[in-house]
Amino acid sequence: MMGREHLINLHHLRSEGVAVVAIADPHLPSQQEAEKLAHSFDWPLQVFSSHKELLDSGLCDVLVVSTPNMTHFEILMDIISHPKPHHVLVEKPLCTTVADCRKVPDIIDNAYVIVEFENGSRGMLDLCMFAEGSKNEQEISVVGDIGKGEAFVPESTVRWGTRVEGRDGVKTLKAKDDRIKYDGLHHGSSYLEHLQFLSAVRAEGAQAPAVDLHDGLISVAIGVAAQLSIEKGQFVTIEEVMN
Repeated sequence: MMGREHLINLHHLRSEGVAVVAIADPHLPSQQEAEKLAHSFDWPLQVFSSHKELLDSGLCDVLVVSTPNMTHFEILMDIISHPKPHHVLVEKPLCTTVADCRKVPDIIDNAYVIVEFENGSRGMLDLCMFAEGSKNEQEISVVGDIGKGEAFVPESTVRWGTRVEGRDGVKTLKAKDDRIKYDGLHHGSSYLEHLQFLSAVRAEGAQAPAVDLHDGLISVAIGVAAQLSIEKGQFVTIEEVMN
């Protein structure tokens, strides 16, 4: 599914010179679905049954890894060790363990785990992958000394107010990004992800990626720490999982 979602997003970047020339998938039904979709875009795909065959073909300059989470590490190692260098975009999580993330240089779901930062801020994620029955899939709330800010997806609404002005002073903004040509399953975020990745590829190292391997490592470490906190029923530091 995610592979096809990437195909659609990349199709909407065709005006930027982007074209998908090959896919690798060991699952025949998935191959056929991808071929059917690519055919509707007039993209003749070369199809491979393994990522190693695709790498050896030399057809691709840029790779998108959107395979099952537990396969990311092995595939990345094969990409990195291949004689031909590639630009790589990896679906989250980077890997499923901190140890594997260190070797490569999002998130593991958690349940009501409070994350405390050095500056005293605290955050909590209540994640349910089956929340389609509500008006908004994502509801973000930030509360501080000054006031409160809220964001809602896919409603694309932002609300903020201060403690001084109270409820009557709450302002509402309808967010819109004119760069997005395709909303897709992630309300435009995947399209922007590819747009930023394309910019980094074209910069040829002069521009850092918006999200790098260190970010991937830290995101997995936070998830592992949260899982340990649930299992132990106690406070867990990032250092405990990073060392």
